Amino acid sequence: MSTILLRLVLYLFLYLTCYEIRSEDYKTLTIPARNTPIKEEWKLVNNSDGIYIYTRSNYSSEVHEAMVNTEISAPPWRVNAVLADYKHHHEFMPYVSETVILRNESTKVSVFQQLDFFPVPITDRYFTIRIVIAPNQFGPGSYQICWSLENEKSFVRKGRGIEVLANTGCWELRPIRNGKSTSVNYYHSADPGGWLPTWVINKGTVEILPRMIKAVKKRVSAPQYKQFMSY
Repeated sequence: MSTILLRLVLYLFLYLTCYEIRSEDYKTLTIPARNTPIKEEWKLVNNSDGIYIYTRSNYSSEVHEAMVNTEISAPPWRVNAVLADYKHHHEFMPYVSETVILRNESTKVSVFQQLDFFPVPITDRYFTIRIVIAPNQFGPGSYQICWSLENEKSFVRKGRGIEVLANTGCWELRPIRNGKSTSVNYYHSADPGGWLPTWVINKGTVEILPRMIKAVKKRVSAPQYKQFMSY
């Protein structure tokens, strides 16, 4: 009897975790109100291999914002080249299985990405974001790369699974050590949609971010990024 009950509980958890509900209903429950004071200060929640992960509660949502601070042993232009190599993100970014560039301007790009979580029992996600690149934002040789969900329908694509309801953030790349290394600040706020419990989302963020940063650190040594990128 205990085994049957355990299986029923497990099935219920997976069902609630993976079930897709209507986006318009879910938005009324989870999208935070704008211009609402921040509830908490940043808290250090993970520190390993020189990667500092901070989180905080913000607005009225229980889903935490995240911030990362680290150093990458490559100049900012090379780190930017890796981040801007969208069509190859599936080769090194965690869970990214497909990328389609829908708009490609010098400092503005619209990108669709499909996320696949197999064998983790979580429904796949997808989103289309608009990325704005600002060279020299913090001084010569620096970059600011910010994104938010694309709102122009002509540059939005539908994928498999559940559409991500919120996805905003920034990379801030500053030259240090005579321009040979990069000080990285990364900010991220997202709502993956569906019925994922907030504790699962917050825990997943803390676990995925170090993997993503390590993937970028490893990728900068690839030979295709040796050429200087102006933006």
